[in-house]
Amino acid sequence: MILLNEHKIHEYVDKAKVASEPIYEEIEYVIPINVFESFSQEKWSMLIDSANGSQKKYGTNRYSYILVDPFYTYSFNSNKLEKQQKFAVDPFNDLRKLSSSYQIKAIKNLPPFQGGLVGYLSYDLTHLYHPVLTPKFNDLKLPEICMGFYDLVCAFDHVKRRAYIISSGLPEVHEEKKISRAHERINWFKKQIRIFPQRKNVENINEVFINSNFTKDQYLKAVEQVIYYIKAGDIFEANLSQRFEAKLPVDFDLNDYL
Repeated sequence: MILLNEHKIHEYVDKAKVASEPIYEEIEYVIPINVFESFSQEKWSMLIDSANGSQKKYGTNRYSYILVDPFYTYSFNSNKLEKQQKFAVDPFNDLRKLSSSYQIKAIKNLPPFQGGLVGYLSYDLTHLYHPVLTPKFNDLKLPEICMGFYDLVCAFDHVKRRAYIISSGLPEVHEEKKISRAHERINWFKKQIRIFPQRKNVENINEVFINSNFTKDQYLKAVEQVIYYIKAGDIFEANLSQRFEAKLPVDFDLNDYL
C-alpha cells in the first residue's frame, strides 16, 4: 500500500489511452467460493459475493466477482501526513485522476463489472471534510482508503449460470501489448485454480471467547449520555457501536463453516 504523490498521479494520467474492450474466456459455472479458495491467501484478493445468487431473478443478487492481484494499489492514511497537511489534501482527486487513466469499454451481455477500482472507504473519512469530528484516538491505525486497480476478474452470472475470466490487459497502453497481457493473465488465473476440495462436515464450531470493548454497565452509561446530548440539542442521532474481538485457532478456516 502506498500514498501517491502528485508527481506519481500525473505520471499515470499521462498514460491514459482510449478505452478498449477486455479479453474474456468462459469457464465452467461453479459456486464462486469454490474458486475463491484458490486465491483466498493472496494479498488484495476479494470475493464480492451475491447475497443470494440462487434466486432466479434480475436484481442486485445476480452477479458475483472474484478479484485478484491488482496491478496497482492506493491507500490513504491521514495519520501519516504532516499536521499542517492533514486537511489540505483530497484523496478523491487522486482517485478520480487514476480511474480516468484506465478506461475499460465493457462488453455487452457479460457481467457489468469487467475490471477497475475496488476497495473500501472508511467512516473516518468524514474528518477530512468536518475536522470537528476528528476521532480522539485511532488504535487500529488503518488507512481511511484502500483501493486496488484490478485488470483481472472472474465474473459469475447466477441467472444464466455462466462464469467468465475477464482481463483488460492494463496497465499496458498499446493495444497489442494489452491483448498479449490479457491472455497471459487469463491463463495464469486458470492455472492457479486447484481441484475444488470437498467440504468438511463440521457440526459444531469450537467455543470461542468473544470480548467487547464495552462492559454492559459502560454501554448503558454511554446510551444515557447519548440521550442526554439529544435532549440538550447537541446532536440529533448517534451510532453507538461495540467492537467484538476473538482469538481464533491457528488452523481456523471460515470456509469450513459456510
